[in-house]
Amino acid sequence: MTNTSRGNPMGKLESLTTKNLREKLQLAAAHQITHEELVQWCSSRLVYLYNKHLDKDTAKAYSIAEGIDAQWNLYLSNAFSFTERQSLNTKEIEMPSGWLEAWINKLEV
Repeated sequence: MTNTSRGNPMGKLESLTTKNLREKLQLAAAHQITHEELVQWCSSRLVYLYNKHLDKDTAKAYSIAEGIDAQWNLYLSNAFSFTERQSLNTKEIEMPSGWLEAWINKLEV
């Protein structure tokens, strides 16, 4: 995926903040990015920020991003057999919309 600061909804240069995470969740809920892209965005920021000192906003976003990453993997494991996962096109898989709404609501608090 090429990265530019304009026109790229995944925005590789964007930091993990509650605002940026909320925007990604809203994009996923509106089907403007895939749920897999949302998880990849979260995962890349989790790796970058692992074991770093985080301000309050980033710590909140980090905690929710960890949940998104974990729930994606659990969802795939529980919804599809091992054999199915071997040939699964994860770009087409969507987590329950209620999960996205719940994560967005957690960011509002």
